[in-house]
Amino acid sequence: MARRLECSGRRRIRGSCDHEGHRYSSDDLDVLRPGHSTSRSARRRRRVFDPRSRPWYKAAVSEGRTTSVGPYVSAATNYLTLTFATPVAGKDQVVIGTDVMLVTLGEVVDTGTISEAAHGYVFDSTGRLIVHSDPVIMTKLRDQMRRGRLMSVADVAATDPAIPAVANLAQDRSRPDGDVFRFLVNGREYLAQSFRAEIAGMLKNYTVVIAAPLDDLVGPVERTLRRNLAAAAAFLSAGAIAAIIISRLISRSLYALADEARQLGNLEFKQSRVSRSWISEVNALGKALGSARDTIRMFSLYVPRELVRRIVMTGQSAIGSASRQEITVLFTDIREFTTISERRSPEEVVALLSTYFETLNMIVERHGGTIVQYIGDSVLAMWNAPVHDERHIENACRCALSMKAAIDEMNASNRAAGRPELVTRFGLHTGPAVVGSVGAETRRQYTAIGDTVNIASRLEGLNRDYGTSILVSSAVRNAVAENFSFLPIGTVSVRGRTGQTELYELRG
Repeated sequence: MARRLECSGRRRIRGSCDHEGHRYSSDDLDVLRPGHSTSRSARRRRRVFDPRSRPWYKAAVSEGRTTSVGPYVSAATNYLTLTFATPVAGKDQVVIGTDVMLVTLGEVVDTGTISEAAHGYVFDSTGRLIVHSDPVIMTKLRDQMRRGRLMSVADVAATDPAIPAVANLAQDRSRPDGDVFRFLVNGREYLAQSFRAEIAGMLKNYTVVIAAPLDDLVGPVERTLRRNLAAAAAFLSAGAIAAIIISRLISRSLYALADEARQLGNLEFKQSRVSRSWISEVNALGKALGSARDTIRMFSLYVPRELVRRIVMTGQSAIGSASRQEITVLFTDIREFTTISERRSPEEVVALLSTYFETLNMIVERHGGTIVQYIGDSVLAMWNAPVHDERHIENACRCALSMKAAIDEMNASNRAAGRPELVTRFGLHTGPAVVGSVGAETRRQYTAIGDTVNIASRLEGLNRDYGTSILVSSAVRNAVAENFSFLPIGTVSVRGRTGQTELYELRG
C-alpha cells in the first residue's frame, strides 16, 4: 500500500494511511502548509498524525535526497514494510512518501523456477537480511521485528545453510556487480550472483543475491546428457551388432565364393557351397561364378585339365612360350583296336575307352606326369614339363609298370563280363625336346616337339615285332638301371632316324 502526503496546502486525500502503527482516514485529513489557519477538527487530526513528524519526512528534508526508512511491521497490512521518501524541489518542503511491502519484494526475488533449493536475498546497507524468498523465513523475520529483535544470520542458517556465505558475499563491496561466486555448503557446491542495481533511485544501497546449488543447475543438463549418451550408446551398440551380423553374412558368402573360385582355378568341380544371399551383388557374383564353373567343367572334358592346372600354377600360359628342355615321353596304343571297333557298337566302344582312359589318367597324375594328348586309342604323356621333376625318368618307368598292372586287372574283368580285352603296348624314351604352347592365335596346344617324341612313338610300335609290352631306349635304361629290371632286346634301326637304337624291355 502506498500513500501520498503533501504538506504544501490544504488538500483532501482519500484512502486510509498507516505508518509505524498509526492508522488514520484520509477522508477527513487536512494537510496544512505552515502558517495557514485550520479548523478545530483539522487541528485535532493533526495532533493524532502529523506526517512532518515522521522519520521518513525528516530524513528526506534533512538529507535533501531520496531516502528509506525501515523495515518495520505495518499495522495496516501486518507485513514488513519499507518507506521511501523523496523531497520535491522548492521552498515548501514537500515530500512524497511511498510504502513498499517486503513480501512483494520477496516475490520479485522468488527463485522457485530456478531450483527448489535456490533462494533469493535482499540485504540493506548494513548487511542486515530484510528479504528472503522463503515465505517461512520471511514470516520469522516479521515476527522477530515485531518483537523488536533482529534475526541474525545464525538464526536463518538453521533453515538455510547457505546464508552465512551469502551474507559475506553481500558485505563484500569490492566484488563487481553481477559477479558469480562459488562456495561450498556441507560439501555441496553453490553458485551465487549479487546485484546492486538501482531501482528508481531508491534501492541503490541494497544488495540482491541469488544462490542455488550447482548440481540443481547442471543436474537436468547432466541427466539429459547421460540419457542422450545412453541412447546414443544403445544405437551405436545396435548398429555395431547389426554391422557385425551383416558383415558376417557378407563375409561368409564371400569366403564361400573365394573358396569356389580357388577350386575353379585348380579345375576342381565340387558341389557349390554358396547359398542364396539377400545381398543382390553376392547373388550376382555367385551366379556368374556358377556359370563359369559349368562352362569350364564342360570345357575340361575336351582339354586335359591337369595340363591347364599345371600351366596356370607354373605361370607358363603366355602365347608362344616354348623352350628346349629334357623330358621323358610315354606313348601307349591298344593292340588290334580297329578290329575291336568293327565288332562292337560305337556306344560300347566309347564306354570301354572312357573307363580305360580314366584309369590311365589317374595313374599318370599319381606319378607326376601330364597327358598331353589323346590320339584315337593312343595316349601321349610326358614328365618334367610343365612342372620340373628331377626324377622324371624313374617316375615315368613306375607309371608304365602301374599302367600295365591296372590294364591286366581291367582285362580280367572284361573277360569275365564278355567284353574285349584292351592289350596295351608302351614306348618310353627320354631326351631333349621343345616344349610349350604351339598353334594359332585363337587355338593353341601345349605339347612337345622333337626327336625324343618320335623315338618314343617308334618304340611303342616295335612291341608288335618283338611281342613285348614296354620297350624303352638305352637312355632310359642307363639312367635308372639300378632301380628297375630290364631285358635286352637288341639293336635296331628306328624308322625315320639314322643310326642304331638299343632296345630294352622294362620288366619290373
